[in-house]
Amino acid sequence: MSDNGKADLTPQQAQVIAHLVAGMSQAEAARQVGVAAETISRWKANNPAFVAAYNQAKQAQWDAVTMKLDGLANLAVDTLADLLQDDDPKVRLQAVRLWLEHRQRPEGPTDPQEVQAEMEHRRMGAFLKRVSAAM
Repeated sequence: MSDNGKADLTPQQAQVIAHLVAGMSQAEAARQVGVAAETISRWKANNPAFVAAYNQAKQAQWDAVTMKLDGLANLAVDTLADLLQDDDPKVRLQAVRLWLEHRQRPEGPTDPQEVQAEMEHRRMGAFLKRVSAAM
């Protein structure tokens, strides 16, 4: 396996990740690659290498966009300041929402073994919840 886990991906999985990171919906990515949307759901739920590579791709995209935006930071802050002083409260609220929604870096483990451990932890928690509910 490579350092980034991509050696464990099929070509279809790598294409799906590229499409998802490019902004396609899961259904669109599935159609483009020729798999069922449910297959992608299974990969997301049960395939640590897929989840890790998807997290890596989202984080890499975030980092690239952030670097590009850093060059526009002064202009962005000035524009945001102008919008926050707009007479229309809807414009002010929308400016704040956009800023807050896009200011958080995507999270999630990028190592397949860490993804596997998280999946097992969630499954064990769900199992224990079912067992305690049955008592």
